[in-house]
Amino acid sequence: MDNPTPGVNVVEVEAWTHAAIWVLLIQSLAAHICYITSKYACRIMVQGFGFALPITITVPMTVSIAVVFCGLKNMNECYFHNVIPDYLFFRLPPVYHLGEFLSKQVSDFYLHQS
Repeated sequence: MDNPTPGVNVVEVEAWTHAAIWVLLIQSLAAHICYITSKYACRIMVQGFGFALPITITVPMTVSIAVVFCGLKNMNECYFHNVIPDYLFFRLPPVYHLGEFLSKQVSDFYLHQS
């Protein structure tokens, strides 16, 4: 393959052929579970607590899981090798103290979302 831009390295990545299908299946399963639980919450009339609590907890739990996954990936580069394709995984800048990460990186994440 010819390099269209001189001075820029082109890296070919071998993609998983079924990655999009797995994403579709996970999204469909998550949407179905949300539909069933929200229907149940409306049926027993606990919408206020049944919807407010999960929405409030979603962002902190997502950030916590991302931090744990990044820590595992930084400790061992091959940790998620057969589970998540390497080209789909995100990179965490090297942070050696949890306090430094929470004070700088997470606050930057919240500031860039608005």
